[in-house]
Amino acid sequence: MILMLLDHLRETWLVLVPMPDPVDASTVLPALAIARFAASFCAPIFVALTGLSAYLFSVSHSRGETTAFLVKRGLLLMAIDLFYLSPLYWGVVPQPTFWLQVIWCLGLCMILLAGLIRLPDPPALPWGWCWFAATISSIPFDYIRATRCFRSGRCCISGT
Repeated sequence: MILMLLDHLRETWLVLVPMPDPVDASTVLPALAIARFAASFCAPIFVALTGLSAYLFSVSHSRGETTAFLVKRGLLLMAIDLFYLSPLYWGVVPQPTFWLQVIWCLGLCMILLAGLIRLPDPPALPWGWCWFAATISSIPFDYIRATRCFRSGRCCISGT
């Protein structure tokens, strides 16, 4: 969480400082690139910790209680992100765009998990492993994207 805090503070503190695009690998400062790369691990870790906390809750509660808790908490997180955090991001109401970010994703994951725990254990297990593999495999590709490859005889790598 400290890494994520530093990344968000960097955006706030350095908004008026002229600097190159922080996601352009050809012009970014190495320290900034390393900090952004490290911060890209935060969201998948938050999702994994959400799953762990749901499991720990389910150990001492029934399946029905766990499902109700996950649906209510998921809807609450989605509402907080949509109606509170998104307007804060823009600073105006009504905002021109809704930004659905990590908190919204966590709420959606809780609702999906509420549906998955209602399945019998053997069918639910492959879904969990697929979800885990998709989350882990997407981490290296968060900020690296090949654009206009082989322009000038080389492949340019820039952030997304």
